[in-house]
Amino acid sequence: EQANQWLSEGIGELLDYAMSKSVTLAVEPEPGMQIETIADLERLKAGLPATARDALTLALDVGHVWVTGELDPAAAVRQYGENCGTAAIEGMNRGVHEHLPVTQGDMDVAGIVRSFRQIGFERLICVELSRDSHRAHLAIGETIEALKKMENSR
Repeated sequence: EQANQWLSEGIGELLDYAMSKSVTLAVEPEPGMQIETIADLERLKAGLPATARDALTLALDVGHVWVTGELDPAAAVRQYGENCGTAAIEGMNRGVHEHLPVTQGDMDVAGIVRSFRQIGFERLICVELSRDSHRAHLAIGETIEALKKMENSR
C-alpha cells in the first residue's frame, strides 16, 4: 500500500510537470513490477484526479501482455490503442519475459502489426530487442525487412 501511495504521488508530480510542458507521460506495465499489467495501471489511474487520469497514457508493450497472459496482444492494441502514448513490439514466448526478434517466439507479431494499422495508430512504435544490442547493426535491418513483409502480407 505504501508503494502504491508513493507511486501515485510521484506520478501526480510528474503529470503536473509534463502537462505544463505539453509532454505526454506514459507508463509501461512491466512483468514483476509494481505496475505489472494494464489492469494495475487502470487501478493507479482511477486514484488520480480526473485531469491527471486523462493525461496519463499507456506505454503498451505487447510482449508484456503476452507474458502476463492478461489479454491477447492484438486485442490489447484494439482495446487500449487510442489511449497509448507509445508502444513496443518484439517477438516473445508466452509466459517468458525474453525480448526476441520479431520473427521469433510464439506471439503473432504480424497480427499485432495489423491491429495497429486497423486502429490507425500514428504514435511511436518501438522494437525492443534489449538482449541484442551487441548485434544491433544486423538486427535493425533484419527487423525492418521482417516488418515490411508482415505489412505486405495483409
